Amino acid sequence: MLFCVATLAALSSAALPGQRDALMSLFRDTGGATTWIKTDGWGAGDPCGPPAWHGVQCRAGAVIALKLRRNGLDGAIPAALGGLGPGLQALTISENVRGWFVDDPELLHGLHPCQAYAELKAGTATRDSVHLADTSLLGKHSEYSKARTGGRVYQCKFFGGTVNGPLPALALAQLTGLRLLDLNNNRLSGTWGESVSALRDLRILQLDGNALGGELPGSLGGLARLQQLRADENHMSGPLPPQLGRLQHLRFLWLNGNRFTGTLPAAWGGLASVKFIDVSDNTLSGGVPKTFAKLKELRHLEMHSGDDTDGNKWSEAHADHEALLELKHLVLLTMNIPRSKLHPKLHKAHFEHQPADDRADIAAIMAHLHDSSFFAFGKKEGSARPLVDAAGGP
Repeated sequence: MLFCVATLAALSSAALPGQRDALMSLFRDTGGATTWIKTDGWGAGDPCGPPAWHGVQCRAGAVIALKLRRNGLDGAIPAALGGLGPGLQALTISENVRGWFVDDPELLHGLHPCQAYAELKAGTATRDSVHLADTSLLGKHSEYSKARTGGRVYQCKFFGGTVNGPLPALALAQLTGLRLLDLNNNRLSGTWGESVSALRDLRILQLDGNALGGELPGSLGGLARLQQLRADENHMSGPLPPQLGRLQHLRFLWLNGNRFTGTLPAAWGGLASVKFIDVSDNTLSGGVPKTFAKLKELRHLEMHSGDDTDGNKWSEAHADHEALLELKHLVLLTMNIPRSKLHPKLHKAHFEHQPADDRADIAAIMAHLHDSSFFAFGKKEGSARPLVDAAGGP
């Protein structure tokens, strides 16, 4: 009897049929044996353990989350990953690009010691950069290492993989239960297609830092539960889709660093919950639609980065700024318009909306603007309520 009970318990904790095969397909196709940084458990026994495979989370004997961030994956995401099935709630395969990441952004002599360390590894270091790194620390191709210089210790993280190819449409077609899809900072290319728009339960979508092109599909407006959308730093073009205005629960929207043209859609006035919008570094024009006056939760509106390379050209007509006067929670605004040409009530209105102790922060920001034609005022918003992710956080 005891044997039977033990056997049943073991069976109930095992991953669902096909899930192990799906995970092993990803392992084989993305350099699991050669470029992955952490492979604990992979290939041995059951993905749900014990011990569980690195990055795999299970519940009631089924894989519900796969999180492989900065893990050196190299190659295209296989269609077979769809075998994880509709029970998968979170998929994170992000920041798998060749290069170096630093925990301390301070530059020394124009070259961060982590970059010097990377150059030493690649055999391209110059005499000026060698002294910034400790050559005795050269180790495994992708492990955490430290470069010491000037008595300070920096943590350098090196990653050897590059996730590439198109969006894994065939896999996504089977992963219909996803709430979190994070494929940011890889080398994904091609167009969006409709595979993402079919994920009706998505709360968080992050595809920033890739090479995706074409237009942003208006069908994303059908993702009624979406709370965060990041599509910044890609190669997308065409108009901004007005259909996004249907996303009643969207709180954060990044579309900066693309090639979008046209104007801000008036339909975006329907974004009742939005707190953050960034459309800088595109080639947009026109003004702020009057419907934006309804965005009562908006706190951050970035329309220009302040760099000369930003192609946005916003209207200087006062009528095109009036909607901003109604945004009493707005604490950061960036536009490439001389202050003298803004709506005369705009700056005064926002100072009146700020508590007295916030005004010093606003003045400090404005005092350090590097471009006299760049207008900004702001204060960091307090800690935000976490986004919904039933699989344990993004």
